[in-house]
Amino acid sequence: MIACSAIRVANAVPTRARVAGGRSALMAGMPVRRSVVVKADAKETTDEVMENLSSGAEDLADKIQKYWEESEEKPTIVATGFGLLLALYFVSNLVNAVDRLPLVSNVFELVGIIFSGWTAYRYFLVDGEKEKLTADVKGFLSKVGVNL
Repeated sequence: MIACSAIRVANAVPTRARVAGGRSALMAGMPVRRSVVVKADAKETTDEVMENLSSGAEDLADKIQKYWEESEEKPTIVATGFGLLLALYFVSNLVNAVDRLPLVSNVFELVGIIFSGWTAYRYFLVDGEKEKLTADVKGFLSKVGVNL
């Protein structure tokens, strides 16, 4: 939770400001604008988040290290990782090449906008789909090992 450490009210229009006729703004019945400045202190929240992230990273590193030590096919794992990096490189170059084509990038952008609209409609406006999506995401996270 974020704690509020300081509140200060400041006049945006000075009380002695003169309006037509020589009267002050307060006496003329004009509204005096006030602004509220709130300073939030999020140090505790940041520390808690960093602690959770570091413990999660340590757990992940322990799981990977345990898997690596128990695996008998270390060359296969290294080759698969290298192959994935190589595939990522080629796919990135392919996407950049297609993006340079004049009409294709605009068509892909239009398809992306239409698909995003359809997805938002399906999962947020159709009854029961939001709960199904939530259950699917929680199921996937539990398979991966993330507990929320």
